[in-house]
Amino acid sequence: MVHVSFFANKIVVKLELNVRHIIMTIPTHGCLPSLKSLHVGGVDFVDNDSFRKLLFGCLVLEELFISSFKDFQNLINYSLANLHALLNAEMSVLHPRLSQLVDLDATTNLLNEISNVLSLSCNDDLLSALTLCKKPLPVFPNLDHLLIRR
Repeated sequence: MVHVSFFANKIVVKLELNVRHIIMTIPTHGCLPSLKSLHVGGVDFVDNDSFRKLLFGCLVLEELFISSFKDFQNLINYSLANLHALLNAEMSVLHPRLSQLVDLDATTNLLNEISNVLSLSCNDDLLSALTLCKKPLPVFPNLDHLLIRR
């Protein structure tokens, strides 16, 4: 269990979460105010609101890496508008049947929220999901590096 006082830490600039089940009480405000890099891989949070609250408090976040995030559907339905400082994003969607996702257009919403990034890395499953979306693809006006992985 991660104690709530951890998230008030003003020194942590990089956090990697690579555990299957994590129990955290994440405060609504003032969460890791100096965090610049967040890696989330294979995490199964105990509730649907934890990851949103974590991101909401990271006002200077520059790098966001999402891989094998079990609750991706809930993540893409959240507004991440506070990520104005985000420079680099890496996303991997690992879903055996993309057509089973409840709202494929929500994937486009997530990309719209991070469209200021300079660098975007994604896997081919994410691109496959985008081909099934009805919404237009976002424009990335600052993008100078795009990497598509298998």
